[in-house]
Amino acid sequence: MRGNTTIVILAMMMTALMSPLTLAEAQDDGSTQTISSSETWTSDNTLNGNVTISSGGVLTIDGSINVATGSKITVDSGGSLILNGALNAAESMNEIYMEVYQNTVLEPYFDGLVDSGVMRINMAQEYFSSMDVHSR
Repeated sequence: MRGNTTIVILAMMMTALMSPLTLAEAQDDGSTQTISSSETWTSDNTLNGNVTISSGGVLTIDGSINVATGSKITVDSGGSLILNGALNAAESMNEIYMEVYQNTVLEPYFDGLVDSGVMRINMAQEYFSSMDVHSR
C-alpha cells in the first residue's frame, strides 16, 4: 500500500513539474486567450483570434506568426510581449498595426545586427510624450 501511495505522489509531482514545459502556440480557431503567466511560441503558426497578455503575463514569440485579419494581441499594463521571431500579415493585402498607449516602453533588441540602421515608427493618430523607446 505504501509503495502505491509513493508512486501516485511521485506521478503527481512529475505532472506538476512538467506542465510548465508544455509547448504553447498561437490559436488558429478564432478563440480568445488570456496569458497571465509566461508562455513561449516557438513554432511557425497562424494566429486567428485574440490574445490578451495580462499584468504579470509574458508572451515570447520565437517563431514566425502570421496574423489573420481581425486578430489582435493586446498587452495590458504590466504585461510583456517579447518578439524574437516575426509577426506577419497572413493576407498579403493587409498590414499589421501596433497601438501604443501611454506609459508604454518599447525596447527593440538589435543584438547581432549591423551597427547602424533605421527604426521607423509611424503614429496613426496621436503621439503620447510619455512613451519611451529604449535600445539594448
